[in-house]
Amino acid sequence: MIRNFYPPYLRQLFTNRRRELDFLQSLVDDLLAGRPRRLAVWGLRRVGKTLVLQEEIARLHHQGLVFPVYMDFEDICTSPELFAQRYIGLVTFWTLDDGQGEVDAYLTVERLLEATAGRSAAASQTAGSLLRELSRAKPDQALLLKLAFEYPEKLAQEVNRKMILFLDEFTEIGTLGHYPQVREPLKHFRAALASQTHVAYVVAGSAMTAMMKLFQSSDAPLFLQFETLSLEPFGRQDAEVLMRKLGSEHAPEVYAEVYRYTAGFPFYITALMQRLDRLQQSGEEINAETVRYAFLLETLWRGGQIYNYCRYVYDLSLQRARGYGMLKAILQFLADEQGFTLTEIARALRKTPSAVRDYLRWLSEVDLVEERDHIYQFRDAVLRFWVAYASKGIEMDAFPRREDLAGLVADLEERFQRTAGELGRAKEAEVRELMRRFSGQVIPGALFGQEGSLILPTVHAVDGYRSPDGQIELDAVAELTPDPTRPGSQRWVVSIKWRNKRAGKKELEQLARQASDLNAQGWIIARDGFTPDAVNYARFAGILISSSEDLNQLSKLLK
Repeated sequence: MIRNFYPPYLRQLFTNRRRELDFLQSLVDDLLAGRPRRLAVWGLRRVGKTLVLQEEIARLHHQGLVFPVYMDFEDICTSPELFAQRYIGLVTFWTLDDGQGEVDAYLTVERLLEATAGRSAAASQTAGSLLRELSRAKPDQALLLKLAFEYPEKLAQEVNRKMILFLDEFTEIGTLGHYPQVREPLKHFRAALASQTHVAYVVAGSAMTAMMKLFQSSDAPLFLQFETLSLEPFGRQDAEVLMRKLGSEHAPEVYAEVYRYTAGFPFYITALMQRLDRLQQSGEEINAETVRYAFLLETLWRGGQIYNYCRYVYDLSLQRARGYGMLKAILQFLADEQGFTLTEIARALRKTPSAVRDYLRWLSEVDLVEERDHIYQFRDAVLRFWVAYASKGIEMDAFPRREDLAGLVADLEERFQRTAGELGRAKEAEVRELMRRFSGQVIPGALFGQEGSLILPTVHAVDGYRSPDGQIELDAVAELTPDPTRPGSQRWVVSIKWRNKRAGKKELEQLARQASDLNAQGWIIARDGFTPDAVNYARFAGILISSSEDLNQLSKLLK
């Protein structure tokens, strides 16, 4: 395995991602059995997509059963002429040379012909066809793409070995559509896929909304051609494993505070832990207060990794936008007061809702803002914090005095406490909308902490609940359609714990009492899962339990 592609230090930091790796292994197993599949993976920038691909490629390389081929479309999607040469060259490099040696010898058609002479008839023939077309005064760009996209199958058949192409930042393929002869590169790509039996595909992208449109919109060329998988930030336990790999041993409250401010994003965890390590080396005692100090330094000092990442994402997202000033105004408003409807944002900015809607749509398309149940908010709480200060010109120097940070620390606490509440309210609305789709489906019981399968009830109404005396408040109460074949409770009551800690036994005991008072089935959803005592109590009391990952899987099953 080429060390520069996946250096040992990165592999040492790789943490969990068991669900994703198991999914990829099933794809490999099916490919070897003659059933090639295709997978699209997406997630926000720096959430770890490329690292998952690198880990899987390293495992495939070790197994030696399938040729992995990696290429980054950000690097090769320039013109059709260059793309075709590099696409064909990289497939050849990873297949004939096992991804080892100098890749440059494969990236132009002339050097490719030299490197493959006498080694592969498929490579030599395709490179020859490519050279002849490129030698014409006006090459047929659509033909160049056809040669490229059909080549992996030809080479895999010749070497009699299956192949998986890992195509990173796949949405960059749209760049090729700017050329009139190409226009719709995805149609050329799909046409080539139709006849391939020796090649599977894993495509990944950071532009989440754009990826969803490519694979989930009914009018998209790749609709129903790929399975989909969303890569999420780490839960508390996996985040702590990564923290321990990154630095010295710390007290539990330090890890809890790091997780609170990073929300499980690997990049933020890495930056913050590295900052804490440098502070410790300079003689600082590492505690919860130090974490807050380190987070402010990383986020508001121009030398901080988080500062520069947020600046990069912000500028990259807005640099080519029309109405730049209004987009910034909307982001600044949502940074200060997150979680508003279109009407509320329009009123605050003194614009018509129709005008603001277009700006919000664009901000959603570049993944800065998301809309859930008609509420708009930042996707990334850390970026939100950075925008709130950067937009006002507030920055720190490299060595701020602790006493000067009191106001910033207080505001930091308030903002992240408020964010947790806002995310909780958004999640309540999402769960209620999900329950409206319950209609007798059979789903894995594990998504509710149960064995075997579970038949969902049919829900005819769902809303939040507050008792007349104010003593009982629930995030959702679902009224069920009576079913004589399934006697039992005629409603479900739901409690959602969307915060940075696992739900404990006491919280389940409270829900059990409320469910009993309302003669209902209790269901509790905890973002970071449950303590062992809580899991045992759920079995004893008949309470259904789901983590955030369970909820995501349930949502996908019910779409």
